[in-house]
Amino acid sequence: MECHLCHPLPGYEVWERPHWRLALNYNQNTLGKCFLILKRHDEDICDLTPDELSDLWATLRRVRDALCARFQPDRFNYSFLMNQDRHVHLHVIPRYDTRRTFAGTAFLDRDPVPPFSIPDPVRDQLVATMREAMAAQPSSIPPGPEQATDHDQSASSPLPLHPVR
Repeated sequence: MECHLCHPLPGYEVWERPHWRLALNYNQNTLGKCFLILKRHDEDICDLTPDELSDLWATLRRVRDALCARFQPDRFNYSFLMNQDRHVHLHVIPRYDTRRTFAGTAFLDRDPVPPFSIPDPVRDQLVATMREAMAAQPSSIPPGPEQATDHDQSASSPLPLHPVR
């Protein structure tokens, strides 16, 4: 199957950098929703080169600043999904607390995914499973200055994970 993100998206392309292209998302359920597309084909963000990562951060900041200047979003969501398009791309989703109007069109920001709560015992089991999985993985990240010790204990002790709410 041919990857359509490997080619320009006529009518949707906005801007480009050395490693990334910016395109408006087909789905404008939030005003200015767009995505950054890696210029070469790859299906895993962990394979990005240092130059691609550096360019991604510079590009992302510029996109965020441009969207803030034009549409004044209240916050942003950023997502690498790759569910439909198996090509590295980052969704940049401006979020709005109130209606925005652009070119005579009203945009209402509604979260289309309803929350799904799980019982506490299932949550506890899921957290424990993920902690075990994280502790079993060798670290590919060198320790920072605040984590430097005479010996690395990461293999023998689980990472301290804090609940996110």
